[in-house]
Amino acid sequence: MKKLLAILAAGTLSYSASAQELTSKKGFPILPEAGDWSISFDAVPLLDYAFDKTRIMSAAPASSAAGALDYNIANNLVGKYMKDANTAYRGRVQLNFGRVSERNFEEKTGTTTGETVENSESTSTSAIT
Repeated sequence: MKKLLAILAAGTLSYSASAQELTSKKGFPILPEAGDWSISFDAVPLLDYAFDKTRIMSAAPASSAAGALDYNIANNLVGKYMKDANTAYRGRVQLNFGRVSERNFEEKTGTTTGETVENSESTSTSAIT
């Protein structure tokens, strides 16, 4: 009985010791190595837009597409370069674009006939940070 327990303990220890190598089943390393790079972005605005449009089992209608790429939402692109196994260089670029248009019909000053004029204002913004 003691011999069986000793064999099981030795087998468990050898299995757990070999499990510390972080490689895939095909032998590729899982952790990044020196020279590896990646590009990523924040998917939350896209997911919010997709979930808003599907509205599964909801009585509320989907909202308009105007807020799909709202300029108030940070649209970040992130790049990472691995210098070595313990050092990474990261850079982030934030792209913000927006346009707001407003149209009002107002009564013309100095008129007695109720004549109206169109007052329009348009503002465009962009920022790259």
